[in-house]
Amino acid sequence: MNMKKKSFWRQGILALCVACMCFACGGGEKKAPLGPSKGLPGELLLIVDASLWKTSARDSLEDVLKGSVPGLSQYEPMFRMMRIFPENYSGQYSTMRNIIEVREDPQADGVEMGVAYNVKAVPQTYVNIKARDAASLNRFLMTHREQITDLFLASEMQWEVARLKKKYSKVVDDASRELFGYTVKVPADIAKVKKGEQFIWASSDRQTQDMNYVCYSLPLADSSMLLTKRWVDLRDSVMKRNIPGSTPENWMTTTRENGEPLVVQRSVQLADGRQVYEMRGLWEMRKGALGGPFVSLAYPDSAQGRFVGDGRVYLFARYEQTRPGAPHGSRLAYVSSGETLKKRFLPCGMGPFFLSLSQNESTNMSVKRTFLSVWGMILAGAVWAQPRLAIDRDVANMGEIMFQLPSKVNFTLRNTGTDPLSITEVIPSCGCTAVDWTRELIAPGAEGTITAVYDAKMLGVFQKDLEVYTNASDEPVYLHIQGRVVSKLSDYSGSFPIDLGNVRLNINNIEFDNVNRGDHPMVELQIVNLGRKSYKPYLMHLPSYLSAQYFPETLSGGRIGKIMLTLDSEKLHQMGLTQTSIYLARKVGDKVSEDNEITVSSVLLPDFSSLSAKDREQAPHMELSADTLDMGELGRKRKKSMTVLVSNKGKRTLEIRTLQVFNKALAVGLSDRNIEPGETAKLKVTVLAKYLNKVKSSPRVLLITNDPARSKEIITVNVKQ
Repeated sequence: MNMKKKSFWRQGILALCVACMCFACGGGEKKAPLGPSKGLPGELLLIVDASLWKTSARDSLEDVLKGSVPGLSQYEPMFRMMRIFPENYSGQYSTMRNIIEVREDPQADGVEMGVAYNVKAVPQTYVNIKARDAASLNRFLMTHREQITDLFLASEMQWEVARLKKKYSKVVDDASRELFGYTVKVPADIAKVKKGEQFIWASSDRQTQDMNYVCYSLPLADSSMLLTKRWVDLRDSVMKRNIPGSTPENWMTTTRENGEPLVVQRSVQLADGRQVYEMRGLWEMRKGALGGPFVSLAYPDSAQGRFVGDGRVYLFARYEQTRPGAPHGSRLAYVSSGETLKKRFLPCGMGPFFLSLSQNESTNMSVKRTFLSVWGMILAGAVWAQPRLAIDRDVANMGEIMFQLPSKVNFTLRNTGTDPLSITEVIPSCGCTAVDWTRELIAPGAEGTITAVYDAKMLGVFQKDLEVYTNASDEPVYLHIQGRVVSKLSDYSGSFPIDLGNVRLNINNIEFDNVNRGDHPMVELQIVNLGRKSYKPYLMHLPSYLSAQYFPETLSGGRIGKIMLTLDSEKLHQMGLTQTSIYLARKVGDKVSEDNEITVSSVLLPDFSSLSAKDREQAPHMELSADTLDMGELGRKRKKSMTVLVSNKGKRTLEIRTLQVFNKALAVGLSDRNIEPGETAKLKVTVLAKYLNKVKSSPRVLLITNDPARSKEIITVNVKQ
């Protein structure tokens, strides 16, 4: 059978059940008053010296951190690795949940590795490796690859299990208690349950993806059969009986090749001495088109004289971190809150989503010599959740640009997938090009930007490349900028598109985004004097929170200059959006009008730095039904409206403190600005046709809330006149 390739680990919402014993997943470190960590399931940030990355160490690091998930029909990396160089490590990267830093240190004694927890966020695992050279690093990685990956696997387990304990499917839990006497916690989305004889099938029944959970109990004569084809045959008999297809000859079964089932089986001893049995493989619908991977796990229930099983992606025995016996030239120190840990890991399960299983002691059962098998299955016909990258162009022609006048170009990126898109790194081909990009996660349907600034320090034709890394693919995307640096421009329209008569500007819409109290961000306006007479630029109607500097103060004919505009955030009076218009005087005594108008907007964010970890845990949590509204064409309509649902998934009242629009082409109305936990409000967004062509900024709605994780949200409106 030609199995379709499906992402097994990469997708955070795949229909794969992963189990973890509740009693085995306790964290030993103290909770620090830090903010929550960031990162998608399985996401890992690698900080590596460029000098090492250009050596054989690159292959070794990728081999360890991109190791394949076992039991699949195709390669699938264990972690979704993001890579940056140390000089780019700042801001949001410091709060990633899983970080490994690899540095070259000629003074190191071979290789030194340390581990710290909750350094900048909670939870967080930070691994630091110093290597004398690439050869030493390669040897170290070969010897300690499992220990390194186990560190991050344990981190993922604890994070996911903690989340699952707070929110799970009560329907599945109640059914499992009733039928098997076990408390089973699976994601809350799995809410539709079908019961059979010692059998449960639960499903999320989503349109975009389908998550399924199966649990069954069967007699067992000998536990050793759980390492043989006998377990496969028993599982197939249960599936045939309980999950039939559309015809009598169509049912779920284990995929076989030349009569042999495509499965991997193993036994693992837990820290408490219990033996567990894992089986992973491929399933298909007999004489049908559906198929995919599955994982099953069974373990002994000595109290009831039966075997209890649960499905998981990863299961490993306790790993004891010890200094004695380490290879020569290697030192491993595992540190949490300044203390060395000798035993860090307890057996847990991890993966895209978790199932937490424990025995309900109040239930009396008479079942003898049975085993319970719990596993997750994936429907091949589902739409797989993943980010997808679409770029407006791969080549940007900057035309003629002035010598020694840095010029900027933007690439617009759109996430056409179903998972958030992250731009992890953009690497220019030379130091003559500075880059910046959207640092926040880009939601499905939303847009981001990559900005490249060429320094124009050399005359002549240029062509430069940008190497773009995202979580949409393991391979980079290449963008290109090109143009010609000249001593005198013959065409100003490319570099200075804003025509104000004798002068031209590069932009006439300025945005100060994500401003915190105390910040003083700056924006540069470029200006050219096309007249023959000297000209002194001057900005009129500057509010108290804006100041301008002019370089030079007087522009002779044909000269190019710049205006530095600085925002003083201390003088902003309100949280959220502040907008104003300033005007460029083109001559002495010039009047204000739409022709010389420059719009300026700033977004001041609330400060949550003083919140404790407990306050963050009890905080509200906002979810939007959409952050992009595609209204299509208005045609002859004067206005058009759409509704966004604003839900509070947290524990305290969600306050919509600010609700604003970036331009007057939009009107908004919210049914309730104070949304209680579990409640939903309706946000009506209306486009007004008569203003659509009269504004410079794009149609967007701004929400400022008391949700520390989502204090600012932007809803983008796509509409055509």
